[in-house]
Amino acid sequence: MPQINCYTVYKYKKLNNDSAVKLSERLLELFRRSERFFKDDKYMRKSIGMHYKPDENLISDLVLQWRYFRDDCVLLRKTYLSVIWRLRVKAWIEQADEHIELLYSYLSNSAPVNLAEGV
Repeated sequence: MPQINCYTVYKYKKLNNDSAVKLSERLLELFRRSERFFKDDKYMRKSIGMHYKPDENLISDLVLQWRYFRDDCVLLRKTYLSVIWRLRVKAWIEQADEHIELLYSYLSNSAPVNLAEGV
């Protein structure tokens, strides 16, 4: 019967929890950047009106960052995490999906942006 090395399991759990903490810091930064974009967009729509067009490069960059964050969360969910971290990561994935969908609604159909290349 194989023996389980408790130190190794603890070490990997600690590394995974550290990764989750780093992801939470990335999540806060993404919220700040997205909130800044939404505030600027709201102000510009009020002041300029119909002639305002959102910066598609900024939107595509935000979408890419949210996608990378979501992919990292999906990878982290497959590792050994405590239950509380699993629930947090699941909620983060749902929030990332919501933000990606919201940012996609800002992209216009007239000038498609290739999000796969990061342009």
